[in-house]
Amino acid sequence: MASSVEPIHRHAVLGVELSLDAEHGRALLYGELDMASTDWLKTVLDQFRQDGCRFLVLDLSHLKFLGVTGLEAIVRIAGEYAEAGGQITLTRPTRTVQRILDLTGLNDHLTLGERPDTP
Repeated sequence: MASSVEPIHRHAVLGVELSLDAEHGRALLYGELDMASTDWLKTVLDQFRQDGCRFLVLDLSHLKFLGVTGLEAIVRIAGEYAEAGGQITLTRPTRTVQRILDLTGLNDHLTLGERPDTP
């Protein structure tokens, strides 16, 4: 299957750029993942999984805010991918997002890739 890139999907506070190569996908998140955008993101990523993505990389390098409901959504979506035999890996979190993952202890329960850039 050839690699494909979908245009950015937009919500009022969040954007997602998706790319898929066979079973491996990447979602670049822009903006804020909070109560207003979690259901929308879940719908987008559920459809992406139905389209054949089993192994998803969530690139958090442009995520400005991650709220509690956003964290819950990521954990829930990661569980659904795992139940379907796949995996979600979080990569390139901003320092702010990495701090939230550290403080909540979710970095021990989610698969993390690259750490934030250091000065």
